[in-house]
Amino acid sequence: MTAIDRPANPTGDLALLRRHEPIVRYTQGEAFFPMEVTTYLAHATLWEREPNGQVRALAQPGELNAVRLGELVDDVDGRTFLNVATEASAADMARSILPGQRVQAEGFRRGPGRLARVGYLSRFADALFAGSLLLRGRVPGGIARSSALWYRTTAHGGPHPYYGRVFRDAGWTVLQYWFFYAFNDWRSAFHGANDHEADWEQITLFLSSEDEGEPIPRWAAYAQHDYHGEALRRRWDDAEQLQVVDGHPVVFAGAGSHASYFVPGEYQAEQELRLPGWMHVIADVVGRLFGNKSDEDRQRLLPIAFVDYARGDGVSIGPGQERVWAPVLLDQTQPWAFEYSGLWGVSIQDPFEGEDAPAGPVFNRDGSVRGSWFDPLGFSGLDRVAPPEREAEELERRAKQVVVEQGALQEDIAEIGRQLVASGAELEAIRHDANLQHEAEAARVTIEELRVRNRKQRLALTESYSRAEAIERRRERIGAGMMDAPRAHATRIATPVPTGSIAYGRVLELWAALSIGLLLIGLVVTLLVAPKYGFVAATLLIAAFIFVESVLRGTVVALVTTVSVALALIASVILAIHFWVPLVIAGALVAGVFVIAQNLRELG
Repeated sequence: MTAIDRPANPTGDLALLRRHEPIVRYTQGEAFFPMEVTTYLAHATLWEREPNGQVRALAQPGELNAVRLGELVDDVDGRTFLNVATEASAADMARSILPGQRVQAEGFRRGPGRLARVGYLSRFADALFAGSLLLRGRVPGGIARSSALWYRTTAHGGPHPYYGRVFRDAGWTVLQYWFFYAFNDWRSAFHGANDHEADWEQITLFLSSEDEGEPIPRWAAYAQHDYHGEALRRRWDDAEQLQVVDGHPVVFAGAGSHASYFVPGEYQAEQELRLPGWMHVIADVVGRLFGNKSDEDRQRLLPIAFVDYARGDGVSIGPGQERVWAPVLLDQTQPWAFEYSGLWGVSIQDPFEGEDAPAGPVFNRDGSVRGSWFDPLGFSGLDRVAPPEREAEELERRAKQVVVEQGALQEDIAEIGRQLVASGAELEAIRHDANLQHEAEAARVTIEELRVRNRKQRLALTESYSRAEAIERRRERIGAGMMDAPRAHATRIATPVPTGSIAYGRVLELWAALSIGLLLIGLVVTLLVAPKYGFVAATLLIAAFIFVESVLRGTVVALVTTVSVALALIASVILAIHFWVPLVIAGALVAGVFVIAQNLRELG
């Protein structure tokens, strides 16, 4: 632990954390809420996976606490993990649950079918993902149910702690809030992407210091699935994206996943793909065909069929809510955080890590230190942003540096100019002397090199003047109290799917659930029954499925229009290939007439 992690005033830091502690709103049906690490440890088994793959227990339930956890892993060679949940038999589960009582997702109402929200490509990706779980391993459903039962009988009623940390760097005061959950049941309870025992989530607030008084909140960063850097944060005054109640930011936690969102709603997972431009054009056409009206919808080339429900209509924890926080300062008095780098939860060795348990707040799964821990500013893309009270000072310092750079460029340009004139004069003196042609050629080469340098330095000087003007304009804006747009820093932010765009009928939902499986079966049967006509039959089958989809989505007219345009383009290409000689002749005749007309107009 570095000196920067040791708060000089723990009482003051805890008070600062409490002043801006979040309000977390959960979705109806959420089974797991933030719990105490010590409770989990008291019931956990500590395991070691040795280099040969064997697993052995280092400590049994009741033998662990926050201090002993670190002591037990000091001389361990293999990877360690904690485990509370076990596979519960159906009989045990039946005896433990009251009649009419559900273990998970109690009261949850699903939204429109997740597969109906996406097209065939995304559904095919979903099918591949489901198949991958069979190959790479997944957390058994019995562990998910056992975890829910264990949590309900052991820690469901609270207290609900967050583990808070205060970090100071580059003029910023950073408040980190870490939440520990017994289980992530996104897949088994809410049809999401993964399950894993234990879950660590975080949000971070960034405060700047004024000349007098307490630090002022400027930014909030919430950890989300596939977002990173600047996309994680919102400005404190961005009322459309960040709800703040009496100085406390509101967090909408994803059902089961516990990912943190700024705005309530249902979030569609998406995958950014690096594909050629022509494929994006095709995706745009397909998006228009199937009713994606906005540019943002069409830019989502491969939306995944997983939905994160962050509705905020369930339990709320925080100031003024039905449940409140029991904060714990995350410093050297919490050795479990700094001395244990293993996994919190069962390890199934998932190569993609989606179903593997996470490590703690300080470490990654591989034992390295988390970027969000040692560099919170860089993790949120705030390392290049000065606190508001220091920005004018930094701009003034940079403006002075630019002036110095301009002086150096001007001197260099003047010197290059003198060398150009001297080399030119020498060339004029020797260019007609037959005995000095080699030296004359060398002088020409030198002149061209000097010209290149001269152009480069003059361009750099012009850009430097533009940079100085931009810095001055920025200083004037700051002096006048003008601010950038709240989301000018981000090019990609998580936004919930608009309610109107997910109003699908039950027939479409059923079709979406069946279509990929039926299409695969149909293609196989077609190839087996009529292999000679396999390509034609497969094409017709795919076309039939596209037509059914368009009927159910009400986009038949768009489909007919798109197909007509495509056929017209194909016909044009075929005609051009077959009649290219007459087309070339006609083009040459038209060009000749045009040239003659232009020349005669000039004479006139």
